[in-house]
Amino acid sequence: MAINIKAPDLPRTLKEMVEILNANQSGYVSTLDFLKKGILSPAAGIARLKKKGVMFETIFQTITDGSGRIHTGIACYKIVGVAIL
Repeated sequence: MAINIKAPDLPRTLKEMVEILNANQSGYVSTLDFLKKGILSPAAGIARLKKKGVMFETIFQTITDGSGRIHTGIACYKIVGVAIL
């Protein structure tokens, strides 16, 4: 089930996060993915979206970045619903 969040009144950074999450609903978006796209504080943005009523499923994974470095405990997010926005 696709959940398309429309959030015209959000600050620019949160709008960008919503766009990234909307575009990747079939999978999870990692903290590293957000950082690659210029979101400097993904955890804070997720917390702000949760306060606005967006519901997430969060898992933690070990991810190897583009330079081959292994990162453990990386948060990965997937939208599962919206209460209010």
